[in-house]
Amino acid sequence: MVVALRKPPDPALWLSAHAGEDIHEMDGDDFEDLLAVAFQLRGNVVELTEHFDRGADIVVASGRERWSVQAKRRDQWVDRSAIDQAIAGMSAYGCTAARVVTNAVFDPDAIAYARTRDVTLWDQKDLANLLTDTGVGEASRSKAPTCPRCHVPMRYKEKHGAFWGCPNYRTTGCRETARYHHLNLNVAGDRRTPEAEPTRRRLFELFRR
Repeated sequence: MVVALRKPPDPALWLSAHAGEDIHEMDGDDFEDLLAVAFQLRGNVVELTEHFDRGADIVVASGRERWSVQAKRRDQWVDRSAIDQAIAGMSAYGCTAARVVTNAVFDPDAIAYARTRDVTLWDQKDLANLLTDTGVGEASRSKAPTCPRCHVPMRYKEKHGAFWGCPNYRTTGCRETARYHHLNLNVAGDRRTPEAEPTRRRLFELFRR
């Protein structure tokens, strides 16, 4: 079994350094650290794998259970390759289950494939619940941007991935697009309160299922 080599960041220090950051703009390393902080605040034992990992970015443990977590910071759909990576991490890091967490959404093929391989998928809505319930982040519904060429609100499209597109594409041929995220996600400060503890315990039990 390969041993995870990196310690997770200190939650208070990390939150202080990254307060207010746009999660959709993070690089892969910062996104992994974000998840590591959130899982720690939920009561899990967390390890980050080496940079040249073997499928899992994060190993999350609770008692005898050990999860291989693949983190995907994306602007488009996440495909089934992320599921294969999470599965590979199970054997490489001695895990009992696999999970993929993203700030985006999964394509239909990935969702169907995950069901056959018993891999849990968390999309941007699940991530928002984790971050807001642990006090790590803030979420709000995104609004349609305005087409810079036609000056009209864009529409959500998903033919070639999730994105905003100009509604005048068929009438005027306008090809203006913008990346799509259903939710705006930002890092909050370390604002945990005793009142949030029951919610964190509830999520902890959800994660163990």
